Amino acid sequence: MVSKPLGEAMQRSSANVGPLQNEFELAGVTPKHCKCVNVPAVLEASIAFELKLDRIIPVSGDQLVLGIIEHVQMEPASYAGNYKQAVDKWKPLASLAGDYAGLTSTFSLINATDKSI
Repeated sequence: MVSKPLGEAMQRSSANVGPLQNEFELAGVTPKHCKCVNVPAVLEASIAFELKLDRIIPVSGDQLVLGIIEHVQMEPASYAGNYKQAVDKWKPLASLAGDYAGLTSTFSLINATDKSI
């Protein structure tokens, strides 16, 4: 999960480079140990999901890769309690077909299962 402060580093890491190129060095980020998978996470990331491969599904000449979340690493400042992220602290990026958007405001809706409605 990429936050706005790591957007440019994420873009640099998407370069088509050879197998011996260290993408952490290329992006200017620091690797950190993961608990459940044998690949590093990004130390500077507010939230990191550790996934294991579930399946790869061919889709129109491309591939949809699905994983199962085994562990979540989260900075305490990005945790809002009750299993929720503090989005205002996390500042997630959304990928929009080559462009990006940041989440700038949040709002609440009434829960449809609330019997008091």
